[in-house]
Amino acid sequence: MVFPAEPQQCGAARRWTRAYFCRHDLAELGDAAALAVSETFTNALRCPMTDPDGHPVIPIRIVRFPSLFRIEIYDGDPTPPPDAAPIPAAGDERHRGLVVVDALATQRGSFRAGSGKAVWFTLARDLG
Repeated sequence: MVFPAEPQQCGAARRWTRAYFCRHDLAELGDAAALAVSETFTNALRCPMTDPDGHPVIPIRIVRFPSLFRIEIYDGDPTPPPDAAPIPAAGDERHRGLVVVDALATQRGSFRAGSGKAVWFTLARDLG
């Protein structure tokens, strides 16, 4: 799914993510996925990709594997995020996105995508 790179679209990205997991009867994963998408979407707003018409956009892709889901959020900055989320200073209300993602996800990483990158995270599926 491709979202316009506008702050108000963060809510649309969360709803789309939650709905995807609800369609697969995994609502419990949907809340965690939506929160992690919200954090990575917000980061992507700083340097969005552009569509063929030159409009700033943030593509999101969900890949389903047998035991987990991988969610990829694309942006136009080729610089990878740090491997370990930096601990924000006391009272700092910003810089918490990767800390939140790391708390929710089983893994996180990034890869080059065109002139930018994709930040991805995985959520394990309860097979029990």
